[in-house]
Amino acid sequence: MKAALASSVVTAFLMGSSAAVPAPHIARVARGLPAGIGVVPRSYDVELAYIGYTGLAESVDCAALVDTLGYDSLVGRLTGFENPAEPDGNVVYSGLVRRVTRIDYCITRPNPTPDQVVLCKTTLAAAATMAVELMVYGDDGRGAWLKASPAKAPDSARVQGTCLQADMDAIKADYPKGDVSGAPDGQPIAEFGALKLALQGIRRLRPGYFPPAPPETVWGLRVVRIVP
Repeated sequence: MKAALASSVVTAFLMGSSAAVPAPHIARVARGLPAGIGVVPRSYDVELAYIGYTGLAESVDCAALVDTLGYDSLVGRLTGFENPAEPDGNVVYSGLVRRVTRIDYCITRPNPTPDQVVLCKTTLAAAATMAVELMVYGDDGRGAWLKASPAKAPDSARVQGTCLQADMDAIKADYPKGDVSGAPDGQPIAEFGALKLALQGIRRLRPGYFPPAPPETVWGLRVVRIVP
């Protein structure tokens, strides 16, 4: 798996991807807290992205075969409850977002028999609506945790390449629920340097770019804005 990540590249492809899904849903409530104590929902427009390829482990041969700037992206609006009375508590944001994927798989095919294989490339170009939860940890420096599951069948999925047809069919059938390397579900989001997932002493989302830190984290987060 190759993770060539840079904020400029992430911005370039995300800004050109499909618009966010309207009317995001709130997946959970404020833990039974009564109204009127400052716990209110707050929404953010966000972009999350992985850049690289998937399949075999990182190798010079695979890198020469694939597009190392392929991407998997989530773009949309997330909403969560921020409680000033618990400034160091975990905060969960949720919503329906647009997933856009164009990524290469570096795998093998028989050449000419199963005991003699050669590398092959398959490209997945697809789009889907995903139900996303992003939990900002209450501990400073721990970052966030991303969960994503399909909200419905994919909007589109196209696979082409030089690999076995059965393998390409399996890649197509597995989208968007697949758990291959680089898929969004269960991904950590790094938090390091001067920019923290906190504002005014409260752990929360905030505008800014939180880049990945490979190999520990391969997805990056850009919080575009607080929704008025």
